[in-house]
Amino acid sequence: MRYWLLLPVLLLTWTSARSQAVADQPTTEPMSDPYRGIRLQAPDGWVGQAVEGGFIFGSHTIPGLLLVLFHDLNSLDALRAEAQQGLVEDDGTMLRLSSALEPFGERGLRGEYEGTIQGQAARVYAIGLLSPHGGGVTILAATEANRYTDAYAGYAEALARSVVFTAPQTPSVVDEWRQRLSGMRLTYLSSYYSGGVDGAYVGSSSEATIDLCQAGYFLYGSSSSLSVDGGFGSGYNASGYGGGRDQGQGQWEVVHRGGQSVLLLRFHDGRTHEYILTDEDGKTFLNGERYYRTGPDAPVAEHRPNCR
Repeated sequence: MRYWLLLPVLLLTWTSARSQAVADQPTTEPMSDPYRGIRLQAPDGWVGQAVEGGFIFGSHTIPGLLLVLFHDLNSLDALRAEAQQGLVEDDGTMLRLSSALEPFGERGLRGEYEGTIQGQAARVYAIGLLSPHGGGVTILAATEANRYTDAYAGYAEALARSVVFTAPQTPSVVDEWRQRLSGMRLTYLSSYYSGGVDGAYVGSSSEATIDLCQAGYFLYGSSSSLSVDGGFGSGYNASGYGGGRDQGQGQWEVVHRGGQSVLLLRFHDGRTHEYILTDEDGKTFLNGERYYRTGPDAPVAEHRPNCR
């Protein structure tokens, strides 16, 4: 996902997005997200509100939108790499960098983009900022190409100068999930069977385990098997296993994103796996799939987490 330009996330259409920004209790007061660690103030002439993934601002007199979108980048090099990619989407959105990227303060970059948003000619002024606590925000001033003026750079820069980063707060539900998962094994099981009138069948099963060790590292493993029987006693069985069991495949944590608790696995090779955590009647679900939670005192040894 492109952290620098995420316009399609919020821009369903120019009209509806702008209407959203100036309706439903918009405010000119300072806004904040304590769980992301940010406070900011709308420029003069703009009103806004919090939305999923950031903030959106509109005006009754100024065309276009101001957007503040959260990102998880942690260096200027990463921010620059994302910024240089531009954005191409299937909905007719195609934006390319049309100016040199320039520094904005000590922990930011700025630049202009031009192209189309949902097939309509558009221009965008963008500023990416890094928080000293990790991650940051992208600020976008976007409007139709024939209405764009240098004033949009001023709107974005005024908004960027109002940003104050603070240490993110952790909601209590995240602490509850951390306590609930620490030192536990999570196991996902699935199976499938199909039979026929001639006695033939196909069966398959899969298993995934995640050991979330108290020391902060995790072990991830998965296995799958496939069985095929052509009937009349003939058969074939194949199985495979993937995923290492060595201590410290990476680090795990529970974070708060968009009002949800998310289990984040960071592998040492740079890969990440993310799972939205939910509870239903005491049962644990990751991305909507049931996972069984067992601890070091599980009666069956193979159900215990492999933590040292």
